Amino acid sequence: RRFLPAMGVPPGLLIEQPAHRETAPGIFLPAAHVLRRDPSATLLILPSDHFVAPAEVFQARLRQAALTAERFPDKVVLLGARPEGPESDYGWIEAVEGWATASGAMPVRRFVEKPVPEVAADLWSRGAFWNTFVMAVKADALWRLGRRLLPEMMAGFDRLLPVLGTAEESASAAALFEHLPSRNFSRDVLELVPGETLVLPLEGV
Repeated sequence: RRFLPAMGVPPGLLIEQPAHRETAPGIFLPAAHVLRRDPSATLLILPSDHFVAPAEVFQARLRQAALTAERFPDKVVLLGARPEGPESDYGWIEAVEGWATASGAMPVRRFVEKPVPEVAADLWSRGAFWNTFVMAVKADALWRLGRRLLPEMMAGFDRLLPVLGTAEESASAAALFEHLPSRNFSRDVLELVPGETLVLPLEGV
């Protein structure tokens, strides 16, 4: 847990996982810091391995995602990329047709992670999206989702909350992650609750 150096990087807090335990703990650890400060905050979750251009269009879509999450505070809002072909190495999002929010976000029918080529071709033909794993969600809604679907893991994060920002934080986080099970946010959370998610098409990026 340290502050980023002033080298053209906006000031902020860098939170490091004590051990690699997959994407769910990787999301809930920094979310804990936000939740402790402001449970009503809107989170933007962005993978660090994407190249995105143009930046200003992407930023506009992020703002739309955040506003959509604020309008639908019990939903996870994901950005879905328009696929260039039936790629089977990506995760896919199939939307429910016939209804959309004012921002263009649509209810999710199902998630399909790395489908076999035949399924990928079918998803592509029906207008499904690639899952960018970029999402907006209210901090308290994310926490409730975690407690419901990953109760044992989240019990540890609930114990960590009171010591965040204190001298006990580092040792407590290390002890938590030493025995924390690996959990994948897509497989162990999102895929189980498609009805609690929306997909916002990532146009012009």
